Amino acid sequence: QPKRACDTHNCEIAKFVRLTANSLEPVSFTVPRKGDHFQDDLYPDCYAGVSALSASDWLQGQNARPVMQSMRPGDTGTRGVVLSASQSVGEAA
Repeated sequence: QPKRACDTHNCEIAKFVRLTANSLEPVSFTVPRKGDHFQDDLYPDCYAGVSALSASDWLQGQNARPVMQSMRPGDTGTRGVVLSASQSVGEAA
């Protein structure tokens, strides 16, 4: 599953699904940490699930950095958004 699906309150760093003969079992990997504040070192910005280029731009040979999203709870901003001439930062986020 994508990194952005992890539970940052429980210091979960990865989620997988284990396939057994009769079922799918969720498997969670957590890092034991004291305190309940956000752990910046465990959660760098991750891929936001948004394409940075349109298909036509990519076919023309353009490149762009991926759109990144903060893992901090409550922070909905993205980084690396490609804006058109008529878009503002608020419209892209």
